[in-house]
Amino acid sequence: MTKLDETEKWINENNGIVVSKRKIEGKCMFYNATMTTNDGQKISQKGTICAE
Repeated sequence: MTKLDETEKWINENNGIVVSKRKIEGKCMFYNATMTTNDGQKISQKGTICAE
C-alpha cells in the first residue's frame, strides 16, 4: 500500500474516496478505491474501467 499525500489524507478525513491507478492494459484501467469511515474502518474495492 502506498502512503497518502496531504490532499488524499484530507479527502479520507472528510469521508471521501481515494482512487489509485494500478495498471493500464489495452483500453482498460485497473484501480483501487479506498475510503475511511468516521469510526476508522477502511473499505477498499478493486475495479476496472474500459473504453469501448
